[in-house]
Amino acid sequence: MTDGSGMVDLHRLGRKDGPAFRDILSPSEFSDFYSYNPCYPFSLGSCRDAAACVSTQTHGVHMENSLGSQDRAAFVNIGSNLYIAYGTDRNDSKGLLSLVQLVCDRHQESFEAQGPNPQITGQYLFTLRSPCACPGMCETPVTAPPPHTTAPLTPVTVPPPTPNTTRPAQADCVQYSNCACMFQNRSYIDLTNLEQTSGEPLFKDHHLSPPRHEDGFYYSFNPCVPFTEGKCEDVAVCRRSSLNGSEVSLGKQDSSTFATANDNGPVSIVYASEDRTSIVSLRCTEGKRNRLIVLGADPNVPNTYEFILESPQCCLHKGGTTAVRGSLMWTICALTLLLVNRWR
Repeated sequence: MTDGSGMVDLHRLGRKDGPAFRDILSPSEFSDFYSYNPCYPFSLGSCRDAAACVSTQTHGVHMENSLGSQDRAAFVNIGSNLYIAYGTDRNDSKGLLSLVQLVCDRHQESFEAQGPNPQITGQYLFTLRSPCACPGMCETPVTAPPPHTTAPLTPVTVPPPTPNTTRPAQADCVQYSNCACMFQNRSYIDLTNLEQTSGEPLFKDHHLSPPRHEDGFYYSFNPCVPFTEGKCEDVAVCRRSSLNGSEVSLGKQDSSTFATANDNGPVSIVYASEDRTSIVSLRCTEGKRNRLIVLGADPNVPNTYEFILESPQCCLHKGGTTAVRGSLMWTICALTLLLVNRWR
């Protein structure tokens, strides 16, 4: 028996020329083949920039569907087991989620596809066995930089940044879809019940809320699902002029990022477009009423717009999986774990 701790690093398993594990058949299915690649995105048919993909052949027609993308990956603990969760864009791939269990095995490397979770619709289960799933086994060595041989640069005094009380801090709530996130203590927020897929936004053409004065614009917002209104295409937030009817995007749906100032909230969702940003603060309310408070342009931060979403769906719920602190993994695939594992 050996004790070990350190980093779980899967970079050695990932490939840059295609999936490391391709066309894996599930024991419970005979027409679906699964492909998976740690750390690096791959494309396979209609699966673009994916981490996991399923290929299905029906009546001679071959189809692929993404089951998760690399830029929506997060390490999570479920009980005593470590997983990587890969989410998808809810609009493009029906909000699917892949859970890859990492099993420390110093003697073999394999990938198993259990397929759809019979208890949770839209969730797919996999198991990756590898020495790299053991903490410290595949850590990428860090090389110390060579000593400087040139004269040091002249020190420059940089003034401290001006405090910004408008923008929320970096998220401590691990985002696992474009409208849900989970805290380390297993509490979570999920706005899925506010989805409106009719093409119309849930909140349409709202003026500034009192006591703000009218600014000559209408504002529309739709949680979770993108909508299109004139020149606002696939957006979460849109602004329309009451004078000439012109529309401007205030944030794309696929840019959503959960942010919070401290553990357990308050939580905001940040949406970005090319040159504008919207911050929607979530406020827990009792009853069944959903309300959007439009605060409009932030006078202190250019091209930033503020809103408050009041709803029972904005309340923290207890239970679910336990997210590892700091495990929001959009572009990296290694997590330093303070774990003590035992294996033979």
